[in-house]
Amino acid sequence: MADQLFERMDKNYDHKVSVDEFLKVYLEAEDALKTKLENTKKHIKEYQAQKKEALKKLEEARRTEIINSYGIQQDAVVHVTVLEGQNIKVDGYSPIVCQIELRGDRQVTKGANPPDPIWNQNLVLFEFLANLVTQKQEMKL
Repeated sequence: MADQLFERMDKNYDHKVSVDEFLKVYLEAEDALKTKLENTKKHIKEYQAQKKEALKKLEEARRTEIINSYGIQQDAVVHVTVLEGQNIKVDGYSPIVCQIELRGDRQVTKGANPPDPIWNQNLVLFEFLANLVTQKQEMKL
């Protein structure tokens, strides 16, 4: 940093720095450092406020979310992304679908052509938790 300041002070490259050159660059550097310090303090306050808000939301979630005996939030859903298949051999040439079933909820992708179908499709299984809760309640009866 000292080398950088000296280079800025020695405008005529004679390896000598006048008092005026020194004071000018020193004061500019001091102002720049003060500005950086103030910006840093501002960012720290913003991050502290964000942290406080995140902790507040976390505490609220802890108070309001209901977790079932499986450790899953009561109203949760399962998201599955079906990307592609490779080297799928079928008789004929009809589109292939991918079917995902989880605890009674079944979702099916759109058709894609073999042998390397590409679906890139998101499936959402809503009934997953309802089925778990229903099965648990039925077992208690």
